[in-house]
This record gives sequence, structure tokens and C-alpha cells, in this order.
Amino acid sequence: MSGFLVLVNREHPLSAPPPASALVPALPDRPDVLLLRPAADALRRLLQALDTGTRIVPVSGWRSRAEQESLWASSLRENGPAFTQTYVARPGCSEHEDWTRH
Repeated sequence: MSGFLVLVNREHPLSAPPPASALVPALPDRPDVLLLRPAADALRRLLQALDTGTRIVPVSGWRSRAEQESLWASSLRENGPAFTQTYVARPGCSEHEDWTRH
């Protein structure tokens, strides 16, 4: 991976994980939502410039492959294949996902 603009989809899956040291909490009070450091810094600056206080909060960031597989499976069960294939990234093809193979 080079740069920060990366096309991610079924035809273009990510191939390498970010180093763990590059992932930081999106905001200090959201240690469960991890982003690459430059993205977290940009988000903080944006929210500060907009003076949003706590009205805007991150709810999703980096996730493990297991979490992406679980999201895919639960969406298949709850929403069916048409919805899942349209709106949920396949495991290995999510911009949120840990790209290492487990």
C-alpha cells in the first residue's frame, strides 16, 4: 500500500496490513475506533474547525478479518444475499479490515 487514496473492492482487495503503530484512536474518547494516524489527525482537525463538540462521533474504523467475516455472515442471515452483496464488503475487500490472512 502506498499513499492514502486506495481503491478497495472485490476486484482490488488490499494486500498488506498497516503497521500496528500506524493505528490510533480516531478520537481520544473513542479508543475502540482505530484509524491510520493521518486520518485520525485530519478527523480531529475537521471536527475542531467545525466546532462539533460531541455531536459527531466516529462509529467505525479498522476491524479485524474475523469481525469483517462476522459482519458478512450476519448480514447474509438478516438481510439476504442481494442486500449483502450490494452493501457489505466481502471479507478481504473492506477498507476497514485488517488485511492479514488468519
